[in-house]
Amino acid sequence: MHTRKETRNLGLRKITDELGPQPIRFEWKDNGTMLPLGDHSSHWSNLLGEIVREFPMHFGSWRNIPAERKEGVLGKIRTQFDLKPHMQSELWPEIRKGIDQHLGKIYTDNKSSLKRDYWVKNPDDETYDVEAIRS
Repeated sequence: MHTRKETRNLGLRKITDELGPQPIRFEWKDNGTMLPLGDHSSHWSNLLGEIVREFPMHFGSWRNIPAERKEGVLGKIRTQFDLKPHMQSELWPEIRKGIDQHLGKIYTDNKSSLKRDYWVKNPDDETYDVEAIRS
């Protein structure tokens, strides 16, 4: 069971406060998606989820969010994970793309969950209560 404390990555923050950004490894699955590996792979996913939740959900997809709005994302990741070896690697363009795809999947999943939970039609007249959804 996840608690709010866990989703805020306090365990990872405690480690990085003491030891600095942690190493992370990546592997590509057969379908071409990137998989984080290592002791902190679950922290990786939690951190990316935390970052995505800072963005408004009115964009059609992660790709539709203007680049200038996403500018600080790598910096936030680098406060917790040591990306320097990856950034110096010839694989960096693929890794960067994989990170972006992971963020995009989280954004889409969050958006789908919100829509499923809140965009419910009134059974009497098939309309949405926009004010209730906004709140």
